[in-house]
Amino acid sequence: MNFALLTNILFPAECISCRRGVRDGALCATCMDKILFRPILFCGSCRKRLPCMLPSCHPDTPYLFGAAGSYHNKPLKDLIHGLKFNFMRSAADPIGDVLGAALAKIPIDIRDYTVTSLPLSKRRERLRGFNQSTLIARRAAALVGLPFQEGFIVRTKHRKPQSETQSIAEREKNIKGCFVPTTARAAKGKNIILIDDVTTSGATFHAASAALHHAGAKTVIALAAAHA
Repeated sequence: MNFALLTNILFPAECISCRRGVRDGALCATCMDKILFRPILFCGSCRKRLPCMLPSCHPDTPYLFGAAGSYHNKPLKDLIHGLKFNFMRSAADPIGDVLGAALAKIPIDIRDYTVTSLPLSKRRERLRGFNQSTLIARRAAALVGLPFQEGFIVRTKHRKPQSETQSIAEREKNIKGCFVPTTARAAKGKNIILIDDVTTSGATFHAASAALHHAGAKTVIALAAAHA
């Protein structure tokens, strides 16, 4: 008997959120339909809503902010938790689908943008076996027909996860100096969509977006799958 078939018989696939059986994938169609995406951009500093590609009300802020969904949404939270902490690679595609749906509806022309992912430290990527942000960013980029490219910036310092910090000030201190451009003008003249799984205070997005601008990026949209 085929090994994959035998595995499916002994350990039938189930939805990561409601635990109902599924033929394949990590999430059933019913739970996927419960994820509401938000194709809205905000100022990266004050979170004021920007209905179209208007200049940020805080021009010194290095990015415009968006979140495809809410971390309080159970199916989306279960997907992210499964991918990030339980190393379930099958959860990456539906998260990427949510990001792709948000990108497709975002109220600006993104045809000249390049998608990239938030880099992990080498140690954390070795421990996890993959960069979850890269998996979901590749999927989202493919869905909307945008190029995906890594290597504009790298994470040079290994710090504790932002989820283990207790305050905005601690988050900013924990991430400070972690990202640097790979070369002085690695992203010269490019419009970048920077993808990560979850954002809370925005400290990580701020640090990574600043590094992208130092690499020559023209505009940075920082988009998370979920806002906690």
